[in-house]
Amino acid sequence: MANCINVKDSPYNATGNGSTDDSTAIQNAINAGGCIFFPNGTYKIYGTTIDIGSPKTLLFESEDAILKYTGSGDAVKIGNEKFITWRRGTIDLTEAGDTAIGLHIKGLWNSDFFGLKVIRDTSDNQVGIKIETSDTGQTDWGSYNINFYQPVLTEGTGLAAIQTTQSASDGVNVTHLSVFGGWINNGTDIFNLRYLSNGLFLNIATEVANKDIYDIDWSNDIIISPGELPGSTTGGYYKFNVRENTEAISIITQMVATDLGINGSRPAIVSRSSSELYGSRSDLTYYVRLLSQYSYASAFKLLAKGGGSEVTLLEWANDAGLILQGGSGGIKLGTGSTGIAKHLSNTKTWDPSSVADGNFTSTTITVTGASLGDTVTVGFTTAVPAGAILSGSVTAAGTVTVTLFNKTGSALDLGSGTLRADVWQH
Repeated sequence: MANCINVKDSPYNATGNGSTDDSTAIQNAINAGGCIFFPNGTYKIYGTTIDIGSPKTLLFESEDAILKYTGSGDAVKIGNEKFITWRRGTIDLTEAGDTAIGLHIKGLWNSDFFGLKVIRDTSDNQVGIKIETSDTGQTDWGSYNINFYQPVLTEGTGLAAIQTTQSASDGVNVTHLSVFGGWINNGTDIFNLRYLSNGLFLNIATEVANKDIYDIDWSNDIIISPGELPGSTTGGYYKFNVRENTEAISIITQMVATDLGINGSRPAIVSRSSSELYGSRSDLTYYVRLLSQYSYASAFKLLAKGGGSEVTLLEWANDAGLILQGGSGGIKLGTGSTGIAKHLSNTKTWDPSSVADGNFTSTTITVTGASLGDTVTVGFTTAVPAGAILSGSVTAAGTVTVTLFNKTGSALDLGSGTLRADVWQH
């Protein structure tokens, strides 16, 4: 730490004793140097906001180097700055007011925060980390390319652990925000994300049941891969509350879509356990799911739900071929066409006897599932000459009768071949 200012050294003389107001000493040290070091200790901040300029590096000896804030505003603020590096340390809000914010970013570019811990009180409106786009007096400064590594936000039941929003009069979003790992519990929303573009949230453990874990609105192009999610969300809360003013929200998770507790518009989910891609128009009443390699017997499956029961539209496996299904309306080839609900087929070996001119012969073939009134087409591997007519119809449940009419003008003996009956249901 030879090139860093130690806040306990003269002329700054912060005490870190947990009772003396160290706010002036800390602010003076920050104003004086580019690198500031905080030895372990509890640095009491009596209602004054610590304002960090740039470029700055703040190094805390460990999480036991604590900034303990007692006011109702911002414990630490960064406004319209660039190139901030923060390593370890704790911001403690347990003696702060109901509206206190641990770290308040109001316009920041190209900055990294490693191992920051924020402890909140039970005050309903406290926020651990709040990120806005601009500080007072500046429009559209923006918050770009901010990274948090292994943050810990714990205790309390505050408004949010991490919150993003757009500053008043701004027209830009918080952009390229990344959170890698860490542990977060408690809060009305764990992530309250508004006006965020290009966000990345990877392997974060969250341990709060019956809260909105990710509450997203007015945002786009966000990728979430949670490391841990709570076991249940009830009482109107969701693990992912993706609101209607969002686009391109992608979730990679170990859970299947039906277990995720989703509410919202247009999320897409890729499940680690089933390679499942899920897109929702509103909630789990309307969706399309694409499953691949989820079982040996069915390697690929496309399903949809449009307000009723889930329907398999397409299924494929190497040994079973491609299966198309169209729900109650069947498969329709073009607008206004009649839907085909099912195609059934079976074959048998047949050697029709010699048929005199003007006579016929017939046989039956079992086609399981065939019903009276179904459309039937038949084929025969032996050539049927002009004037001979081969036709079929369903004459009983599961039974197709095939008839060979001879109108050739002479006796007809086709010989043995394979007979196929195809049944089409509408």
